[in-house]
Amino acid sequence: LLVVPLAMAAASVRRIETETRELLLSTQRHLQLEDELAAALAPPELSRRFLRGDHLVVEAIEEGTAMFVYMEQYKELALSHGTHALIAWATAIFQCFDGCIDRSSSVTKVETFNDFILVFSTKPKEHVRVCLSLACDMLKCVQSLPRPDGTPTTLKVGVSSGAFTTAIIGLQSPRFSIFGDTVNTASRMASTSVPCTAHSPFAHISPSSWDLVSL
Repeated sequence: LLVVPLAMAAASVRRIETETRELLLSTQRHLQLEDELAAALAPPELSRRFLRGDHLVVEAIEEGTAMFVYMEQYKELALSHGTHALIAWATAIFQCFDGCIDRSSSVTKVETFNDFILVFSTKPKEHVRVCLSLACDMLKCVQSLPRPDGTPTTLKVGVSSGAFTTAIIGLQSPRFSIFGDTVNTASRMASTSVPCTAHSPFAHISPSSWDLVSL
């Protein structure tokens, strides 16, 4: 017979219980982080497909609205005020945009890059108005965020409606993106739009979007 002192047995049980709790906590943290990363990567359903091992995650959208919002004079400010000031300003602007998007349950953010943000909405019969409403919220939000040169921040808004495709591209550094003529048109609308503020809002919208707004 192997006789183990009671104190040693109790200590062993406590150690096993502690290790088990730590393992469970670690697993929970890992699952929570996985959920957060998935939510940041793409819409939930597409993220779940990707995490399950589906490496061709594509969804065709029959009707929706894509919107680009550009920060005006980004390149000029980079040259005149330097990278540090530009990044601080752009970060504040994008945080402001994210807050506006979080308050809207009908808009999906695709990406932010340098001087623009790209979003879309597929809310039935309302996707154009949802995007235009978001643009107004963004314009109001940036009123308190002047450019590095102290002048008011102005935005250029472009909107287009129609069919497009969403997808997760890549495996090692996956990226959510949208494709199609609707997206390309929205980009052109924004690049040729009139700079505006909350006091004088303006959006350059394609004929396809205008037809839906006019209904």
